[in-house]
Amino acid sequence: MADSLSSDSGMVINGRYRLIAPLGVGSGGQAYLADDIRLRRQVAVRVLRRRYADDQSFLERFRTQAETATSLNHENIVSIYDWGDKELPFVVSEYLPGGSLREMLDEAGALTPSQALLVGIEVSKGLEYAHRRGVIHQALKPANILFDAGSNVRISDF
Repeated sequence: MADSLSSDSGMVINGRYRLIAPLGVGSGGQAYLADDIRLRRQVAVRVLRRRYADDQSFLERFRTQAETATSLNHENIVSIYDWGDKELPFVVSEYLPGGSLREMLDEAGALTPSQALLVGIEVSKGLEYAHRRGVIHQALKPANILFDAGSNVRISDF
């Protein structure tokens, strides 16, 4: 089974999420901008690489991580709306159009001291919330620090 590609645009997952365009690729899968057909809003859908679909131990970890992520509710953590693993494993989250810290660093080269302080404080708040609930991020990096339309900081990929 091939991995997800930009040709997946237009595909409908779980009878509800129409993939519009690729947002990015990671080691575990690909993220898409999508339409939630039922609620008529844009969301982000991360689709697991298809090669993992038959790996039962990987799928069990995927389920556990998805359930854990949906339990986190904090202003500095990306909200998870839905997940599933029947036809193709996926996670649906809020769509954050402000891009990532990685993209910001690639464009600007560095943050100003005040920007770095603000991002650090907001990330720390989100991590503290997760840690108090026994959840460790395990992959915190600039690509997993996102910004909403108002430039508010959100941590993704728990």
